[in-house]
Amino acid sequence: MRLARISVLAGSLLALGAGCGLAESLILKESFNDLDPEVAGVVVGEGASWREFRKTETAPQISDQEFFSDSGEASGKSVRLTRADAVTMDFWLIGAWETTLESGRARVSFRILRDNSESGMSVHFGDAQKAIGVNTIGVSIGNRIGGEKLMVMNSDGAWQDAGANPTVGTWAQIALEIDFTAMTYTVLLDGVPAAEAVPFKMTGPMQRISFLPAAPVGNVSYIDDVEVTALD
Repeated sequence: MRLARISVLAGSLLALGAGCGLAESLILKESFNDLDPEVAGVVVGEGASWREFRKTETAPQISDQEFFSDSGEASGKSVRLTRADAVTMDFWLIGAWETTLESGRARVSFRILRDNSESGMSVHFGDAQKAIGVNTIGVSIGNRIGGEKLMVMNSDGAWQDAGANPTVGTWAQIALEIDFTAMTYTVLLDGVPAAEAVPFKMTGPMQRISFLPAAPVGNVSYIDDVEVTALD
């Protein structure tokens, strides 16, 4: 029954995006408010699937500690991510969908809250779980090679400084504006451009987004309001 309810919800969201009469088509919209943390291996056939939410200390967990609603008011739930050791991989949060993105333009956005100055997160959009530079667009927020900086990944798989960084302890919105024709993407922090025309390489359709809390072990970040939209 729970899986069926989630499937109906996701199908309704996709139908809303397709029927709005605009050039935009909603591929994924997830506030995590309706995902049940008691359900392991949540899979939605026609929409998106999220890696199971388990109850180990480092696995993705539904949280009501920090959250945002669509209107920007405090409401609902978010996902709490805790960094485990380098061997344990249950701290990934991965979303996947059936619709392919490989032409035109697209927008990817999400909210992030870093728990403290030691917390950081890398986000990979494409078909790879880790940053390899090919068919993966990447952004890193805090506590990576660049320290307290927002970093973006270029087509060689190298990280470069975007010249901005979200404030610790405050919700921030990150948006990636992707141009599949020019093979570049821009990054916005709270609506303000932070990096422009970053090149990327593509070998196939992009159908997955991955969130990975960076070292050290035990660092905590929160994710909310993930959206993927095809713009034309």
